[in-house]
Amino acid sequence: MSQPTFALPEQLRYDMATPSELGTDVEMAVVTPYTGSSPITVQAGNYFIINIPKSGTDAVFDPMNSFLRFKLTLSDTANTAGGISVNLGGSCDCLFRRLDVYHGSSVLEQVDQYNNLSAMLMNCQVSPIDRAYQWSVLKGTNGTVGTKTGTATAVAQAGSTSTYYTTTLLSGVVGSLSRCYIPLFALNGYISFRFTFDSPLAAFYCTNAQLTSTWTGAVVSDIEFHASIIHCKDQVMQAITTPMYSIPTESYNCFEVNWTATTQVEQLLPFKYVSLKTLFLTMRLPTVLTTNNNYLNSYGSEDIYQYSFRCGSKIIPPNRVKCPLTQNNIEAFEELKKSFHAGGNTLASLGIHNVTSYNLTHANTDTTGTFVIGQDLEKFSGKSGQIISGLDTTSSDLFFSGTWGANPNYDATILADFYAHYDQVLVIVDGQMVGHW
Repeated sequence: MSQPTFALPEQLRYDMATPSELGTDVEMAVVTPYTGSSPITVQAGNYFIINIPKSGTDAVFDPMNSFLRFKLTLSDTANTAGGISVNLGGSCDCLFRRLDVYHGSSVLEQVDQYNNLSAMLMNCQVSPIDRAYQWSVLKGTNGTVGTKTGTATAVAQAGSTSTYYTTTLLSGVVGSLSRCYIPLFALNGYISFRFTFDSPLAAFYCTNAQLTSTWTGAVVSDIEFHASIIHCKDQVMQAITTPMYSIPTESYNCFEVNWTATTQVEQLLPFKYVSLKTLFLTMRLPTVLTTNNNYLNSYGSEDIYQYSFRCGSKIIPPNRVKCPLTQNNIEAFEELKKSFHAGGNTLASLGIHNVTSYNLTHANTDTTGTFVIGQDLEKFSGKSGQIISGLDTTSSDLFFSGTWGANPNYDATILADFYAHYDQVLVIVDGQMVGHW
């Protein structure tokens, strides 16, 4: 595809300007939910909304250095003798089913199965040491190196235990996927996001049967979004004030489907984007979202024999990826490396995968398995942040084609989550921001 001309002053690009170059006043604007300060029970459908403050006529928003902070209180609601122990499903992101980002009535992002996306990316991008050390301080990962379960919280009989967590959002507008500062001074109204909670059965692991879909023993309170706001110098304001802004960014979208055991899958994927960067597929048992002693971040290869993607008549990759168990899924892992721009002998961390976890086939509920399919679709993946070069799927149907051998190493029902990683351009004109993808 041809490259767009971004109407964006270079001072608003992360790779061209630091906060100190934009202004002399960098502050953390602490924002509480627009929906109120009352504690929220972690149950499916409950949510809160945060509005990003405009913060004056000289303010820009730094999404990558902003974060969400909250308190999670776990309680023994059944007066259990000896108390209970509750684990997070990988990290504190396990609580959140969906992220929606808006400017006014314009939808900028919709990320469903957010907790699974976070868990998958963590498995692929965070080293076991960082996961156990730094991230256990902030996100509630397990403090034991090589462990993929979340922090275990001990709750005394009829008691409660509270812990604070922080997380940077997986968002191209209000979080870690952003590439640029957002000119708040050019907007009418607020950028806002809504976080929707998942069922406690999906979010937590607990051997005690009091953990059900209606459990009231998990409550989130004291919610704050710490928005990094930069107040620009007068000369900078003169340079960055324009009638229109075209801001490059990226995001994810999810398509979830249940498959029954079969030897062949031809799955239509409803992803229509001008620049589709990457596709990911995780496969899980459906029970990991509905059973008290299962972890949501438990994956398996389901002993898939080979696979490819198809866009119109184009097969991607041209030769189907072969991944029988006897070959340790090595071809699939090479494709996954390329999808994170770590192909060949690139000395880059690819997370917590190892020969055992990436080759686990089925019936996994305890985080042992980490298998994930990744497919790079960019023509210039080494310039992913600078050039829009993904696959254009706007005028062609996109399919996943998978083949299974005649063997028992797959589950009767497979929960398949496809994630589309795509380029987006945020356009601001006359105070309104809309997303183009």
